[in-house]
Parts: sequence; C-alpha cells; structure tokens
Amino acid sequence: MTPKEKFSAMADVMRSISRRKILVGWVQPSKNEPGTSMSMGKLARILCTGWESGTSKDGRSYPRLPARNFMKVTRSFYGHDVDKVCRKTISKIVSGKMTEAQGLSWMAEYWKGKMQDAMGKSAEYEPLSPATIKARKSAHRSVPSKFLSKPLIDTGTLRASITYEVK
Repeated sequence: MTPKEKFSAMADVMRSISRRKILVGWVQPSKNEPGTSMSMGKLARILCTGWESGTSKDGRSYPRLPARNFMKVTRSFYGHDVDKVCRKTISKIVSGKMTEAQGLSWMAEYWKGKMQDAMGKSAEYEPLSPATIKARKSAHRSVPSKFLSKPLIDTGTLRASITYEVK
C-alpha cells in the first residue's frame, strides 16, 4: 500500500468510526438487584453524585454519602490515552489486523477496564466512615481487612456489572 493509499484508507476508517458511538458503564436498562428497589445503573449514579444527610418521606433518617465520581477519576487518569488508543485501533483496522467492529469492541473493552481500574483507586475518594467499615466487617467476616475500607469496593458487584455498547 502506498503512503497515499494508506492515508486514504485511514481517512475512510476515521470517517466511518466517527459516525459510531461507544457507551461504557451501565448502558442496558437493568433490573433491580434482588431484594432491593435499585438497579446497578441507579446505584452508580448515586455514588457519582453522593447526597447530603436527611430524612426520607417515611421518616427514616439517612447519613451523608460523599460523591465518589469514578467517571471523573477515569477521565483524569486515562483521558490522555484517548488519541493513542484511537490511533492504534485505526492502524490495526487499516492494516487488516482487525475489522472495524472488532476495533470498536476492543476500544470499548479497553475503556471498560479503565473504568473498573478507576473504581479501585481508593486514594482518590473520600475515605469510608468508621460506621461503614464496622458494618462491612460484620457483613463480610471472610474478606481481608485491607478491602473493607476501600470506597466503591464492597462485594465487587457494581464494578463487575460495567458493560458497553457499540452503536
């Protein structure tokens, strides 16, 4: 392939994938978790924004929940990789090492992994309260204590439920 043909092929791939979208997070409508009135997507939104303490309509009080915006942490730690990942993917598509669909799925998997990594960066989030740590200890007796104080990491269900969709 001549340099001119390669440039033309790259331009074609870039035009084609620029019309596509990669959604990473909780993109499918999810059912409520067993025994709760909440889906993983709703829980993720609440954890990103947090809330102030207060009293519910039925008179129950609830504590402050600090925002732990793992989406922002993902962008902060890995946002600079966007161009590099796109260039690498486009190069593989143009060279025939992967199809466009494979390349878009590869990028989606990459960002899914980066979001999961960001959720584990506990130093970036407000520490858990002593009451939360105590509650976790009583609920998870077999879990090593180093995990009991990590924000966003309790059972791992939320982190494992991250999905993606390529449109």
